[in-house]
Amino acid sequence: MMRDYVSDTGPLISFERIPDGFSLLRRLAHTITIPNPVYEELRVGLPIGTDYLAHHGIADFVEVVQVVQMLPETEGLHEGERHAITLAATLNLPLLIEERPGHAIAEKCGLRPIGAIGLILNAWKSGMITKDETAEHFAALFSGKRISRAMLDKLLLIVKGN
Repeated sequence: MMRDYVSDTGPLISFERIPDGFSLLRRLAHTITIPNPVYEELRVGLPIGTDYLAHHGIADFVEVVQVVQMLPETEGLHEGERHAITLAATLNLPLLIEERPGHAIAEKCGLRPIGAIGLILNAWKSGMITKDETAEHFAALFSGKRISRAMLDKLLLIVKGN
């Protein structure tokens, strides 16, 4: 199940909200590549000069790269999304993204987008995490304001129904 991914900002923020979320992400991903604008978005809120990757202890498996030329299909999206989609297409890697407009454009570009919820569901379905851990991760996403109550309820029905 471990593979390389390109990530937009949202999924990394979601894993921040889960206790030991980056430890879980390490079990799900071999490496994560992010474009520079995503890195800059992640640094917002940290003290000036703080390295986001070092701060969260993920500098050994998250790499920041520069994207030079954007895919024209990404016009109109947020900068981080544009760069992440272009990078995933360039590297031919699956894309971690949560925003619906970016997700739709990524699919139109031939990518396989997935968000934090999808990764967590895949981990549960493959037996990597338990039903209770899965429910706890989803509850943490709700508490961290990453998903709505309606989405939490829907996810808990999926998990507890199996």
